[in-house]
Amino acid sequence: MKNFHERIMNVCNVICKKIQDLQHEMLNSDTDRLTVMEKGLSEIIRGAMQQLAQALLDSTLPQLTHGNLPCSCGSNARFVSERSITLQTLVGKVDVRQTYFQCRQCKNSITPEEELYSLTGRRYSRQALERIVLQGALQGSFEQAARELCREGIKVSRESVRTLTESAATRMNMDSSRNLFFQSKAAPSLPGRMYVSCDGLKVNTHAGWRELKLGAVYDEDKMQRIYVCRIGGPSELGGMLRNAVSSMGIKQCKDVVVIGDGALWVQGIHELHFPGSRFVLDFYHAMEHVAYCAESMFGEGVKQTRQWRERVRDMLLDGGGRRVCSYIRRLRPHVKGKCTGALDALYNYLAPREEFTQYPQYKKDNLDIGSGLIESGCKTVIAERLKRSGMRWRVINAEAMGFLRCVIFSLTEKEFDALFSMLN
Repeated sequence: MKNFHERIMNVCNVICKKIQDLQHEMLNSDTDRLTVMEKGLSEIIRGAMQQLAQALLDSTLPQLTHGNLPCSCGSNARFVSERSITLQTLVGKVDVRQTYFQCRQCKNSITPEEELYSLTGRRYSRQALERIVLQGALQGSFEQAARELCREGIKVSRESVRTLTESAATRMNMDSSRNLFFQSKAAPSLPGRMYVSCDGLKVNTHAGWRELKLGAVYDEDKMQRIYVCRIGGPSELGGMLRNAVSSMGIKQCKDVVVIGDGALWVQGIHELHFPGSRFVLDFYHAMEHVAYCAESMFGEGVKQTRQWRERVRDMLLDGGGRRVCSYIRRLRPHVKGKCTGALDALYNYLAPREEFTQYPQYKKDNLDIGSGLIESGCKTVIAERLKRSGMRWRVINAEAMGFLRCVIFSLTEKEFDALFSMLN
């Protein structure tokens, strides 16, 4: 311990000397002394933390022994060798001693330091690895992530960021990991109503453009939410959404509402995985069809287009899709040409979905009628990372990266840290 205290005091003395030098540098600077202070202190603190971390590690390593260690099989493991490995941590690179023992009977290898310091053969501490994965998933590219990590004192190449992030994303996307993800999300205390919403967007892959389907489960206040995603058919996404709803307290929930744009695969998820729940046709998707119809009949940006769109909007809100369909049937004999096709398109969209457009009743029940959360999720959770200019993904990596971002955007920092610890 005496040596440890001496090392700590030496670090403190070095810090004091460097701060004094920094003070002199600031006094001799004619401009921007604040920048001089910030850069200087950052370098001093970073170097000091690295030296302190090394001193702490050296002082807490188990006592070196060249004798035998007890093995779980009941026999003894003999000393084989020792070596020092360089480990990248959040506070810089440190050297860690590793000793190796091997049991003569069961041939099992024992490394005492491995469990004490969570060493699993990699060159990064678990906290540093988590930081690398977070930056690799949240920054716009692996190159940007590497630059940002370098600013934080974690020197890692772009390729290493890519490899580590994609590896972690693949582990996170496994069935067992997804179950841990759902379990790690804290459920609302007394969920009165829960919403399920789905949408899809195209992602550029080496196999061509593929639709990545994104789903979300959230409470009435939109404070608790879980995102999930899948490339391919909707059946597995529906099962994941069902598991997410269960983890967030479906047994205590009095009402589950599914909101979607009316696509057949979204309706299929509702019918197969949430039978008995109400389905709401997203009002704003319906209005997109109304707006397109108005522009096709009267032209873009003219007063008559705006007036007709607002008139049909009021019909939807006050009488639902049934009233609008009735209005179109009365209007159709009195129009010709392109107006006929525009009205038919709107009618063919609304008529099969009339039961999902009971907006007057939805207003009475205080239901959301828009899928704004999933729309914004498509942009923030998926598109901001997977749909940047020039990006093209392997299908398996696109899905895994999408799911990793779903996890990050669903969990609190504490919840994600606990989940990452279990998986790494």
